[in-house]
Amino acid sequence: MDWVFHILVPLGLLALFGIRNKWVFLLLPLTVILDIGTVIGFRRGLHSVFAAAAILAAIFLLAKWRHPSEAKMIFGISAFYLASHFFLDLGGPMALFWPFSLEAYTLTIQIVIKNLVPQLVLALNAVPIASLEQKAGSLIAEAGFGLLSIFLILLAAVQVFSKKTKS
Repeated sequence: MDWVFHILVPLGLLALFGIRNKWVFLLLPLTVILDIGTVIGFRRGLHSVFAAAAILAAIFLLAKWRHPSEAKMIFGISAFYLASHFFLDLGGPMALFWPFSLEAYTLTIQIVIKNLVPQLVLALNAVPIASLEQKAGSLIAEAGFGLLSIFLILLAAVQVFSKKTKS
């Protein structure tokens, strides 16, 4: 999953549910922070639930100290952003339990039609972490350009529509 998806999907969902405040934008780097490991060749460690828990704990403590009245909002948005990253990466191998497990897990969720009957298929597969290819992630892939284009068109349409309704 490229960075555009990791940023625009959770941002769009928060906007859809009416959550619009400064923290939605200030915490936006959390949507891609787990992929920073790909840039430095350490993807396996940052796609771990333990890394995400450590990041959330640090954010919670910092928020309680610096912004106690907004700590719950900050923590909630942060947790949503990190969880969305994991969900958007489903289907690709992630070292979910590193450093306590040397396996990378792929969760496959599909609905297939077999003999004209829809069936839910869930599969959890494990591969050794050492077999994972550590490569650079893409900032924007083909699907990301498509999503970004749709997002910008919708943003332009909202701007045009809101100007016409104000006049």
